[in-house]
Amino acid sequence: MSFYQKLIIQTVKCSESDAYEIEEYMRHNIFNSTLDWQTMQQLEQGAVKAWKEIQFLHTSEGIAYINKLVVENNMRD
Repeated sequence: MSFYQKLIIQTVKCSESDAYEIEEYMRHNIFNSTLDWQTMQQLEQGAVKAWKEIQFLHTSEGIAYINKLVVENNMRD
């Protein structure tokens, strides 16, 4: 388990598998970068934001939102 995953678990009280997903989401969607240049406060805030967004994306409303984006993207191609 990475340093970041331990921090994420402490911050948002999630499982280890969720911490992995949150860490990846933070890298690719919150910070669009590596995490090593973030302050502790930024990491904690990023973890909270990522967790909220991931939880939303797992709801029926979130799935519908993603499906809508996919359809819109396919219409542009």
